[in-house]
Amino acid sequence: MKKGISVFVGLLVALSGVFLFVQGCMISDIRTPEVKANWDEVRGRALLQEAFEAHGCARWDSLETYEVRFHDQFYGFLGKNGNPYPDDKADLILQYIPKTYNGRAQFMEGPLKGKVWGLQSWKTYIESPDGTRTWKPDKDIEFWLPTYQYFIELPARIGKATVVSYAGERLRNGETYDLVFATWGKPGPQKDIDQYLLYINRRTHLIDRLEYTVRDIMKFMKGGLNYATYKDYDGLKIPVYMPVDNPFGKGVLHEMRISDFVPDKVDRSVILPDPHLPFIGDDK
Repeated sequence: MKKGISVFVGLLVALSGVFLFVQGCMISDIRTPEVKANWDEVRGRALLQEAFEAHGCARWDSLETYEVRFHDQFYGFLGKNGNPYPDDKADLILQYIPKTYNGRAQFMEGPLKGKVWGLQSWKTYIESPDGTRTWKPDKDIEFWLPTYQYFIELPARIGKATVVSYAGERLRNGETYDLVFATWGKPGPQKDIDQYLLYINRRTHLIDRLEYTVRDIMKFMKGGLNYATYKDYDGLKIPVYMPVDNPFGKGVLHEMRISDFVPDKVDRSVILPDPHLPFIGDDK
């Protein structure tokens, strides 16, 4: 592949200079002052449950697999040079088993047209257009396939976090939001565990914004995306427009869009091509 995570990390360092080099020795922490001052797990989990219901997340339990038509467009110097694709955009068919990290991405346009990236039980592979499958470690596949899936399924999966607290109230774009902090293990920053901050719309109970750490790339790095538009598919609300913040200033790093969602279109065996690999669900 022309570009990848190693290039992305290099660009981050080059753009950030000495300041971020120093910051790189630190671990980002997105706990709000309210989280640090007044831990409230009961209220936090109640808000997550309200969001779970508002998003129709119980519907995920009835799905064996799902397929989405997915578009990702990157912008600016960082976006164009730090993304894992030959072009500045990717037009994909994504196929996943819900609530796992098993999936496939088929390229529909561009230099990679016809190729497939796959992830099964945290083993990565590439399929050529003729169906030849090559299993080999690939950091881009290991990062991007589960990242796309987690952003799509987040309202249903974030409740499994072992550490949850109400994180305060914020006014944003004329809407009032209840914030919820979520992570695993302990509240404070950990070098290999991400933290999440959810903005839950008090009027709709939908998650409109997500802020997060990105430990897999750099320990100090933070990100954010807006769940700007949802579409209802038979009671399940799917995010169809997700612009991602530029981590170093104003503007958008990339925009993720979903133009179609089809449940149970593909058999599980397609997503789990090696029957000898032990099945790994929601664990890493």
